[in-house]
Amino acid sequence: MVWILLTLPTSDFGMAREMDDEAYEQQTKQEVGPVRWMAPEQMEKHVYSKASDVYAFGVVLYEIWAREMPWNGVKNLKVAGNVLAGNHMTPPSSAPQVVQQLMVECWHKQPSQRPAISDVQQRLFDEMDDSEYEESSTS
Repeated sequence: MVWILLTLPTSDFGMAREMDDEAYEQQTKQEVGPVRWMAPEQMEKHVYSKASDVYAFGVVLYEIWAREMPWNGVKNLKVAGNVLAGNHMTPPSSAPQVVQQLMVECWHKQPSQRPAISDVQQRLFDEMDDSEYEESSTS
C-alpha cells in the first residue's frame, strides 16, 4: 500500500497549480482550501510550495495509519488555529516509529525545516526494506 502511495502525486486538485521549476514558492488568491491538509504558510500567506506538499503528505500518512479523518472531531476554525500556532496531531501509535517521526518532521511550522519529499520517500523505502528483512528473518 505504501508503494502505491509513494508513486502517486499528493494534491488537492482545487488548489493545484503548475509550479515553475525555478520558483521556491508561489501564491494563490484563493482564501479557503482543504484546511485539514494545509500548511501554516498556506493559511497565513496563501503561499504554496513543495514544502507545503510535504506537509500535506504528512497528513496523508496520518490518515493511512490512524484510519480516520485528520483532526477528527475538531472544527475547521480550531484546526486552523492549531496549525497556525505550530501545533500538530499526535501521530498514531499504530504507525512504525520511523513513520511517526516523519509525520512530525513533515508538520514542522517552518517550511525550510521540513524534509524534501525525496528524503521522505527514501526513508519510507528504507523502512519497508528493513521490515521485509525482519519479517523474512523471523519466518
